[in-house]
Amino acid sequence: MKTSTFLSTYGPLYLEDPNADIASMLKRDGFDSGEPDHYGFMMKKQDPLEESKKLRERFDEEGLECSCYSRGMSMLDITREEAVARLKASVDVCEILRAPVFHHTIQLSFHSPMISLWQKHVDYFADICREVAYYA
Repeated sequence: MKTSTFLSTYGPLYLEDPNADIASMLKRDGFDSGEPDHYGFMMKKQDPLEESKKLRERFDEEGLECSCYSRGMSMLDITREEAVARLKASVDVCEILRAPVFHHTIQLSFHSPMISLWQKHVDYFADICREVAYYA
C-alpha cells in the first residue's frame, strides 16, 4: 500500500506561495505520491499544462508518483463544447503527470439539490463524459 495526499491539504504553504516545493514537502512528510488539482493551479495563476511538466519533474527527482489528478467544474454554466474542451485539457494534464486516475466532479452542486439536478441532466453529463473517456 502507498500513501498519497491531496496537494491542497498543504493549504497556504502550497496554494499561496509560488515558490513552494510541494514535492519536497510530500517526501519530508512520508508520502509516496500526491494528488494535484486544477483548482491549485488556478489559485497559483499557473497554466496547468506547463506547471504539470515542472511538477512531474520534481516528483521524479523526489521519487514520488502522481496518484490522481482532480478537477471540479459545473457543466451547466458553460456550453457542451467548452465542457468537453476543458475536460480534455485535464486529460492532457493527467498524461503529463502520469496520473493513472482523473477524478472529475461532474457537477458542483453546492447550491442546488443534487438528485433533481442529476435526474434532469444525467444524459447530458453522460454524453460529455463518454466523449472525454474516449479521448482519454
